[in-house]
Amino acid sequence: MGVVLLARSGPVPARRDELVDQRPSRTQHVTGGVLMGVSPRKADAKWHPTAKRMYDAIGKSGQSFWFQQTDWEMAYSLCEDLSAYKRQQDEAVRARALRAGWDAEAASLKPWFRRR
Repeated sequence: MGVVLLARSGPVPARRDELVDQRPSRTQHVTGGVLMGVSPRKADAKWHPTAKRMYDAIGKSGQSFWFQQTDWEMAYSLCEDLSAYKRQQDEAVRARALRAGWDAEAASLKPWFRRR
């Protein structure tokens, strides 16, 4: 039995040193930024518990060492939005439960009471 070789059509791939633009203007290294002092805000006491836990977890994360003030403000804003969304969800769940209770009560009424 013979060996079958499968050939690929098309041009030969570029060598590794040809894949990156090697011009000096394209290969300069990025310098490190300056880590500024930050003052993150405290989590709002009125936030949903999930948003509070998320904000606290961000503060305990090792990545937060590199956060600038804008990063903390973005985290705060996102947790505010998360809190509002979660509270809206909680209200919807309570409203559905209340409606189900009303429907069950109405279904248990005798037909002549339903007409009133």
